[in-house]
Amino acid sequence: MDESTAIAQLSDERVSLRLAAAQWLANDSNAARAAAIPLIAGAADESDEVREWVVEAIENMGPPDQGDLAEIAQMLTLDSDAAYWAATLLGRAGDACGEETVNRLARGLNQHPRQAVRARIAWALGRIPINAAAHQSLQQAASDDDPRTARLARRALNQ
Repeated sequence: MDESTAIAQLSDERVSLRLAAAQWLANDSNAARAAAIPLIAGAADESDEVREWVVEAIENMGPPDQGDLAEIAQMLTLDSDAAYWAATLLGRAGDACGEETVNRLARGLNQHPRQAVRARIAWALGRIPINAAAHQSLQQAASDDDPRTARLARRALNQ
């Protein structure tokens, strides 16, 4: 299999092909990095096994390409595990995150419907340079009802 085939197969209707692609990408971190956006989308796959391999590929890939950051930031609005993994990759991107990416993270921190995603966004904001909007969102999240989100927000404010 090659990178372009794996990327195409991640969105195939056949589970067997999506699974094969995710497994291949989990074993090739460079190819996984090129497939960051379809991998994030695959974190919401209907198949548990595909999702497990997609997550493995994301965990193994390191930071995403800078050219993918804007599209990854748009995925923060998804109401699925994909938003969690989008926040994870944005946090890994560190200083490469631009103003609009930071703004999207700031909005997601206080608006996302999933608590786990809000906590992951707080984690991500602790790894990137923040702006005034992110600082304000983190201050609000520092008193979140969820202790993990509040702790991560306070930690990000102290970075």
